[in-house]
Amino acid sequence: MNYDDRPWLAHYDVGVPESIDVPEISLVDLLAQSVERFGSKTCIIQDGNEWTYDDVDRASNQFAHALLALGLQKGERVGLFSAQYSSVRNWILWHFEGRRGGHGIEPRLHAL
Repeated sequence: MNYDDRPWLAHYDVGVPESIDVPEISLVDLLAQSVERFGSKTCIIQDGNEWTYDDVDRASNQFAHALLALGLQKGERVGLFSAQYSSVRNWILWHFEGRRGGHGIEPRLHAL
């Protein structure tokens, strides 16, 4: 199989475009725009729990302010390990990274 042949296109549902234009925007800015545009709409559904964009934005801000209250400074590394709600955790960390300059650590990665 050759990547250029793009055989997966034969499995796309009717109306699904073969390609899309991807805006040149950072993930952080895209997430912030998503909060503005879709605040009350569902962002994440996991294990029967639903989080709206506003919920995740609020959790991200609470997390950031808690870390600042502990004395962390912009650019310091932050590790958050949680087996629960990994999608929510990752979204919060991405959002936090852009707003406050922290960095998340992926717990599924193993040290060499």
